[in-house]
Amino acid sequence: MRLPAQDGGGKEATPPTPIGTRRRVPRFALRAWLITAAYALFSTLWILFSDLALGMVARDQEQFVALSLYKGFAFVGATSVMLLVLIRSVYGAVERGYRSVRATSAIVSGQNDVLSSIATGAPLATSLTLLLNFVESRSPEMRCSVLLLTGDGHHLRHGAAPRLPLDYVQAIDGSAIGPRAGSCGTAAFLRESVYVEDIATDERWSDYKDIALVHDLRACWSTPIFDAKGDVLGTFAMYFDQTGLPTSQHRYLISLATQLAAVAIERDRSAHALAESEARFHAFMDAAPAIAWVTDAQGRHVYMNRGWNEAFGLQREQWIGHTAADFVAAPEAARIRQSDLNILESNQAIEIDEESGVLQDRPFVWNLHKFPFQNAAGEQLIGGIAIDITRRKHAESALRAVEARMQLVVENLMEGLVIADPDGSFLHWNPAALRILGFTDVASGREHEGAFSSLFTVNTLDGAPLAPHEWPLARVRRGEALQDLEVEVRRIGTDWQRTLSYTGAMVEYADDQRLAFLTLADITDRKNAERTLRDANERLESTVTERTAELRSALVRAEASDRLKSAFLATMSHELRTPLNSIIGFTGIVIKGLAGPVNEEQSRQLGMVRGSARHLLALINDVLDLSKIEAGQLEVSAEAFDLVALVERVAATVKPMAESKGLSLSVSVASSLSQMVSDQRRVEQILLNLVSNAIKFTTHGSVTIQVSEVSYTQLREERGPSGDEGEDSRFLAAPGVPAVRLAITDTGIGIRRSDVASLFLPFRQIDTGLSRQHEGTGLGLSICRRLSVLRGGEITVDSDWNVGSTFVVTL
Repeated sequence: MRLPAQDGGGKEATPPTPIGTRRRVPRFALRAWLITAAYALFSTLWILFSDLALGMVARDQEQFVALSLYKGFAFVGATSVMLLVLIRSVYGAVERGYRSVRATSAIVSGQNDVLSSIATGAPLATSLTLLLNFVESRSPEMRCSVLLLTGDGHHLRHGAAPRLPLDYVQAIDGSAIGPRAGSCGTAAFLRESVYVEDIATDERWSDYKDIALVHDLRACWSTPIFDAKGDVLGTFAMYFDQTGLPTSQHRYLISLATQLAAVAIERDRSAHALAESEARFHAFMDAAPAIAWVTDAQGRHVYMNRGWNEAFGLQREQWIGHTAADFVAAPEAARIRQSDLNILESNQAIEIDEESGVLQDRPFVWNLHKFPFQNAAGEQLIGGIAIDITRRKHAESALRAVEARMQLVVENLMEGLVIADPDGSFLHWNPAALRILGFTDVASGREHEGAFSSLFTVNTLDGAPLAPHEWPLARVRRGEALQDLEVEVRRIGTDWQRTLSYTGAMVEYADDQRLAFLTLADITDRKNAERTLRDANERLESTVTERTAELRSALVRAEASDRLKSAFLATMSHELRTPLNSIIGFTGIVIKGLAGPVNEEQSRQLGMVRGSARHLLALINDVLDLSKIEAGQLEVSAEAFDLVALVERVAATVKPMAESKGLSLSVSVASSLSQMVSDQRRVEQILLNLVSNAIKFTTHGSVTIQVSEVSYTQLREERGPSGDEGEDSRFLAAPGVPAVRLAITDTGIGIRRSDVASLFLPFRQIDTGLSRQHEGTGLGLSICRRLSVLRGGEITVDSDWNVGSTFVVTL
């Protein structure tokens, strides 16, 4: 790069004359020659004409001598003036030259500092700041900045601005390039220098003049910075606190600064590009599945990728600068060194298909490629790439073993298998397939496997003959899939005939290749058995029809008997309750002594009589209720009643029973509940039955009654998308009408999951057998469930054995 020089007056100094060109005479030397010539001419003329002129003036010899003295003084004065002019000219030129040399020296020193910073790889911001400090030192009245083009090519950002205010820099950063984007944006847009003499009045500064004037920035001169290709890299800007245009010195500094800035920016870009290139190279080599390395002519390692580390179990830093002799046995190191020397001598690459050895106590097999090359400095190097094919070799060996096993499996299959390619160049029948076709000698069968059309005929099950192109194998070869195709196969000229079933399809594998697979099975015996079974089924069907008619008649009679039984139980239960109520009533009168005094023992026994009567009455009531339900005679009512009072009444009824067993009884009723429209007696019967059961089957702990309100929406969500279908659809038949949920929780013996299914069946109890501990008929839960259904509800149970149970009734 050629940089302009400058003289002390701000003008561009004359550069040194290149070697081998004609030198021009400097101006000060020309002046000296002119003055000398003028002095010689003047002296000559003075000598020639001074005496003549003096003789014309002097009247005598004495006056001539006197005037000659003045003539000498005049000559001395004239020559002194000429000498003074010459000396001043010479010393002036020397002074100006000294000032120019001093200024040039300072400029050269400054630009050398900048170039040194660039050459040593300093950050771009550091180099640009050093450049701006150097430029500003030449003209302290100005402030400078360098703006760089952003990646999108349409905006500018500050690369360095050491003396500009921070808020101004932040305001200008990211400004767009355009014809009205200040001095810098316009210069980058027009690709030429822009000199704004007055920021306050220049329309190009309309968007930024306010922030500039606040910081006393009055004039701005900007020049685009170009790279070697002529593309814009950014702009260099000078700011002044007074209006005006740049002087020649300023223009020189602008030219110098833009050239140095271009060098710094291109050096930075080159460094970034080199760093990115190296990073990409290392990333590529480290990600490559191969092992790669580079050695110099002396065998020292200068590079290796990550695959090398993994292969040798050492970090690459441990190998750099070392030869193979530092890490491997001497014979192996000598072999590697000789191989490298051969490559260097022949300047030819070598390839070894399989290089085997042991690394980290593990055998390996490599595909090895080594080659010579030179780096940028001309050094001879050897590169190596090794692909670890150990797994591939193992895989190939394993594949051969698999193929052998598959061949063994195919040959020993009990089912017939045919493998063929579509074009007919490959055909294989396994021994089982040949045996199915009647070949007792497999070798003989394989001799004829390509000519079966001359040995066999194939017919449908109906006896229709099939042409060879319609045979199962031919169809599968054409790409048709078969599933259990049954045909009759006959051996020509013999009485051999069998029914065979074929299943097959075309299968694609590597590189879009295809094979036809066809299995065949001898189903002759099965078809014969099917015919026998079909005949038997026909006979059985006739028998079943007769038996079905008899069973239907028996069912009608059974249903009638069941209705009579239910009606009888309902009638008899009613008749039995009347005398039982009399027994209970009269026993109570006797116990109270109204019919005369009774002793303690008589009172105790009468109490037992009354308890047994009440138990029998409860049993009869349950039987009556169940019979009425089954007979469809149980009527339910719907009237408003106080639900809270009902729950409290039931709790008060069972509380003595709970206290006698040491159980705690708690009741929780939602505050939103008050009245309920239902059959009060049946609701109370359900709740009392469930709470009594909970107390009966709980030996310690507690029993809890919880009553809450459930919305129609909640019920739908619990039942899921099909919850409004089926026999319980009345449960959800009234949108907007809430339901009541009664939950009875105990800490009793619980119920096994296997017993839950039979829990609600009549006359069934989980506690049965000789070890039975709890009395009961097994009707209570069945009646509760049926009553719940009658009231548009349901009852569910959640129980854990030996933990407790929760019965939930929703009405």
